[in-house]
Amino acid sequence: MTRQLARRWLAFTLLLAGLGVSGGNLAITEFNKGEEFAEREDWDTAISYYTEAIRLKPHFAKAYLKRGNAYVFKKEYIKAIKDYNEAIRLKPDDAQAYSNRAIVNFDRRKYIDAVIDYTEGVRLNPDDAAAVLDPGNLQIEKAEVDKTIKDYTKIIRMK
Repeated sequence: MTRQLARRWLAFTLLLAGLGVSGGNLAITEFNKGEEFAEREDWDTAISYYTEAIRLKPHFAKAYLKRGNAYVFKKEYIKAIKDYNEAIRLKPDDAQAYSNRAIVNFDRRKYIDAVIDYTEGVRLNPDDAAAVLDPGNLQIEKAEVDKTIKDYTKIIRMK
């Protein structure tokens, strides 16, 4: 980086700091724009905003999670898996990332990976009936009826 470019970057950074805007705040702004477009089901635009949020704040696990969700709606499952993997790497206690990755793995007929992810999602959030319900559906697909009955019984007891 040349000295002149470095000075401009520093001046820009100081200007943003003076306005109370940091990279993290900009990342949240971009993330929120992504959320708005996701609500409208404009997946390409949502992805672009989530991507910008990640560029501004590379450890923004929720942005990876949400971008992964948008990729799922576009049926870009490999990209979704990569984003869920990164979300889990950054925030290993996020049950939602495991559950979402499990759904994609199930749809891709990677049943063992799906069961592993569902199980971890339930371990992280045992009170979430939806997290327990999905493994039940997966086990029906695999004809594991006894385990399915056990999971649905757990759901009933939660209520």
